[in-house]
Amino acid sequence: MSFLGRPSTSRLVPLASSSRSIHTSAPVLAKGPKKQTLRVALKRTNRFGKGKENLVKPVRTITRTIPKLTFSGASEIPDLSNFIQLHPDTYASRSVGSPTTFPQQSFGRLQTFGLPRKLEKEFAEGGSPASVVRQRTVDLARTLDAARSSSSADKRYMITGGSGTGKSMLLFQAVNYAIDSKWIVLYTPRMDQWIDSSSPYAYSQETKTFHQPVLAAKLLQTTLSSNQKALAGLRLGETLPLEGGQILGPDTDLAEVCKIGSRDERISVPVLEAFFKALGSQTEVPVVWAMDEVHSVFTSSRYRAPDFSVLESYHLSMPLLALDYLTGRKTFSRGIVLAAYSHSTPSLPIPPVLTTALALPSTHATAITPYTPLNPTHLAHASASIQRFQVPFGMSPVEAGGMAEIWQKKGWARPAGDEALMSGLSLSMGNPEVMGKGWRFDFKSMAV
Repeated sequence: MSFLGRPSTSRLVPLASSSRSIHTSAPVLAKGPKKQTLRVALKRTNRFGKGKENLVKPVRTITRTIPKLTFSGASEIPDLSNFIQLHPDTYASRSVGSPTTFPQQSFGRLQTFGLPRKLEKEFAEGGSPASVVRQRTVDLARTLDAARSSSSADKRYMITGGSGTGKSMLLFQAVNYAIDSKWIVLYTPRMDQWIDSSSPYAYSQETKTFHQPVLAAKLLQTTLSSNQKALAGLRLGETLPLEGGQILGPDTDLAEVCKIGSRDERISVPVLEAFFKALGSQTEVPVVWAMDEVHSVFTSSRYRAPDFSVLESYHLSMPLLALDYLTGRKTFSRGIVLAAYSHSTPSLPIPPVLTTALALPSTHATAITPYTPLNPTHLAHASASIQRFQVPFGMSPVEAGGMAEIWQKKGWARPAGDEALMSGLSLSMGNPEVMGKGWRFDFKSMAV
């Protein structure tokens, strides 16, 4: 049995003074103890044999002290209304260093796709989701503008950079820009779920690949939820016969195609393929496919074949579809492919083939040697002329100032002067993640 679906291409505060005390990681204020009386009446019983009825014993009063606790750390939601919103006209050099919030409508559409791990945690705290405009934010928006009217064949980009540099945030800002700029947006923020063996799969003799119907249906549903108006104006363009005798005509709009495929997992894979074909051939609306954790498709999966051999990512229908567009085997007539790898999944490190093909810096633990095994098919995919979009290791002082303003407003960092800011910038070399950890540690130390 052949599994190849495509040919390879080339700290704590005590709260009470009693012997027992409560500790919490946030400062806690204990209001005056409130005494609560509990009256317990014993049940009437009857004595067997001679004797009167045994009456109930006197009521016993049990008094216990229940402290009422309020958490001082549970402050009001910060007001970020003085921050500008991240609309398309904000993606300009004059806005570099400006703290911004995401427009509610655009953010809602983005949430239908899901959020990257780190951003999901960050956006869940401190009020409205916010970010700082960086120079690379502006540069990536201009890259999108340049790709608006051209094929994605030579508009395939990999956002590269070290750990904690903000690759996922940069990609998220680009997707927000595309949504507000009337693009059709496909966003897959957690592509590791495509290879982690968490979804059903079945071998297809016709395509010689393992189909992932649940994932296909999910992608159709999220794409429809975020792009319904634009998709309703586009047509399938060809007749599509489906299992069970159902036939979709060429005049079927793509919104309806997504609905049909997302409702029936038996046909979701061929419907998804036909949907992408129609999306790629139309020239009315530009299309962007943004992929995070994309390094997942350049390595072995956790799925197993019937003989228990390990399946490579390109044996699976969803990663193979992504690879088709990443490598240029399939294209959008008008559009762009944006991808970013992530260091947020320690169990899924950056594969050696990606480090080799994109000439990425490696650590001692990930150094490439003549003895490092490189899967030739994965290496060919990674070497398919994907352009690098480098994110610098550190922020500029003006960008770091904007990030500090957001963190202070959200209550994650203490107010500090320029001297403290520059000291933190210097110690962290401007790396956003390292700066953030330093500010949080400093803030917790001051709170205690």
